[in-house]
Amino acid sequence: MVAHRIAISDSERVSKLVSIAAPWRKEDLDLTRGFLLKVTPESWKEKFNESYQLYESINPNIDFKILVDNLKHMWLDESEAGGYPGNNVKQINCPALIVRGDEDHLFSRESAVILASYLKNGKLLNIPFGGHEVHKDQSKIVSDLMLTFIKE
Repeated sequence: MVAHRIAISDSERVSKLVSIAAPWRKEDLDLTRGFLLKVTPESWKEKFNESYQLYESINPNIDFKILVDNLKHMWLDESEAGGYPGNNVKQINCPALIVRGDEDHLFSRESAVILASYLKNGKLLNIPFGGHEVHKDQSKIVSDLMLTFIKE
C-alpha cells in the first residue's frame, strides 16, 4: 500500500513498481480486519520470528510494540489521506508487477486482478502454491520473474 502511494504521488522517481501481496482498497480490509485486530508484538514474534529478529538486529532503538502499533494503524486506516489508495491507483503510470500467492488468505485473487486491470502498464503474477509470503514460499519463481520484469 505504501509503494502504491509513492508511485501515485512521486511518479517521477518511480520507474517500475513491484507490489507483493499488498491490499490497495478499503474492501480488502473486510477480508483482513479480524486478523489484523488480533496482531500483537507477541503473536508477531511467534508467527514471524525471522522478521522480528531482523528488526532487532538492525534497529538501535528497539521498541517492537511501537512498530506493531504503527503497522496496525496503517493497515486499519480507512482515511483517504493515509489509508488504502483505492481508485487512485489508476494514476500509477509506471510499469507495475502485481504479485500474489494463489493461497494468500490476506490478498484475494479478485483484488489482484482488479488492481492489475486498473493500471495502465499492470502485469499480474499469481503464483501457485504460494501464500501471503509468496516471495519466501516460491522465492525462485518470484525472484526470477521480478528480474525479468525489471530488465524488461
